[in-house]
Amino acid sequence: MLFYNTLRHGVTCRDPGADHYEEQYRIGVLANLRRRAKSLGFVLQAVPCDVEFAVS
Repeated sequence: MLFYNTLRHGVTCRDPGADHYEEQYRIGVLANLRRRAKSLGFVLQAVPCDVEFAVS
């Protein structure tokens, strides 16, 4: 699709970079978590970044 639009419409290809894709992925994951939490009767609450959790 990108190749077609570049040739057909003369649109220049601009790669937004890996950070953009990672941020979009993060936003999608958070939206999914909020949706699942809501369906289970929970509400997600943000935790300050300075708090560290032990993962086992």
